[in-house]
Amino acid sequence: MTNRLGAYTLSLLVLFGAVGCGDEASVPGDNRVPVAFDRPDAPTKLVVTPGNSQVTVSWTPPAYYGGKSITSYAVRALEGGTVRKTETSTTTSATVTGLTNGTSYVITVAAINEVGESEASEVSAAVMPYDRPGAPRAVTATPGDREVTVTWTEPEAPGLAISGYTVQLLSGETVVATQTVTGTSATFSELTNGTRYSVTVAASNAVLAGPASAPVAVTPRTVPGYPTLDARRGDAPALIILSTSIADDGGSPVKEVLVTIREGMTETVVRTASLFPPFTRSLSISTLPIDKLYSFQAVARNDAGVGPPSARVFEIPRSPPSPPTNLVVTPGDGRVHARWQPPTEPNALPVQIYRVSFRDAGGPEPIDTTELNITITGLTNGESYRVVVEAVNEAGISDPVWDPDGVVPGPTLTR
Repeated sequence: MTNRLGAYTLSLLVLFGAVGCGDEASVPGDNRVPVAFDRPDAPTKLVVTPGNSQVTVSWTPPAYYGGKSITSYAVRALEGGTVRKTETSTTTSATVTGLTNGTSYVITVAAINEVGESEASEVSAAVMPYDRPGAPRAVTATPGDREVTVTWTEPEAPGLAISGYTVQLLSGETVVATQTVTGTSATFSELTNGTRYSVTVAASNAVLAGPASAPVAVTPRTVPGYPTLDARRGDAPALIILSTSIADDGGSPVKEVLVTIREGMTETVVRTASLFPPFTRSLSISTLPIDKLYSFQAVARNDAGVGPPSARVFEIPRSPPSPPTNLVVTPGDGRVHARWQPPTEPNALPVQIYRVSFRDAGGPEPIDTTELNITITGLTNGESYRVVVEAVNEAGISDPVWDPDGVVPGPTLTR
């Protein structure tokens, strides 16, 4: 206040001195009051609001204008006592742009009239420009059994620290569930295995929400259920045919069915075999020693892992019989008579029938018999016939045997 009075006194002295030295100052009866002008006082009550690379400031005009109208205000942003940016305003608010997000500033405002610029206002509270956070990075979605776990990396956060994340689970365009978390992971449960979902993550600071991450697709899943396994004997020697079915793939396609073969009731693994897609759901297993008991058990594997084993099934590999022996063919008039002996090599399966046919000649269709001899009539005298006999059991048909006696006149028979 002393300075302002000194300046006012000096102004009066200058004015009265000018009057005293001039002719008009000595005019009797001149009662004019000398007028003094000064700089205004500083603005007060600064309010600052941060934004993206900027700060908005408002203030209250000074109570004393210095005798002249205020023409403008000088708004300055200071960092560590150094002026970084100045804006001019003709109103009682201004926006200082071009600032650095995440840097702390204080603001001062000075009023300006025709005389000059006021003292700077008291500094504002510290303020830090900010932008909305970026999209979270490295978003991954890990499938589980009826659940999905989402993880991500914190994005850039210019100015304001991240306060939380919004995680959304979608089915198509429909939002299925939303979670708000402060960490960098979230888990959604009670989902449907095998259903395709997508997830997005968006970060927020105390003021703004950032953009969502790109959608990441995920399908909940678990290991497959146990296969249903069936075993039966095939037609070839010592052939076992296995068939499988899997009612529950766990929400992920089955990539392999692994079959374990054990001898008898033991835990000793004799062999393993696999089915791969595209599944025929059957597997032929040969070259197992015949007449032994084997057990078969299967497990299914998908991307989630290996499921539980099937129940064991049991089967005994069998082989077709060896050929009949001692075949003798006797010709007659328009007929032949054939007789033979059973196979001599042992086999756990009995011969069910013998099949008698003709090869390389016209003749009757094959004839099945349970006897060890047969008479075939209706043949043509003078033509050649070859009589062939095969033994048949549950596992298949033996190698053929034909008459050993060569050509016999009457009808003629050839070997």
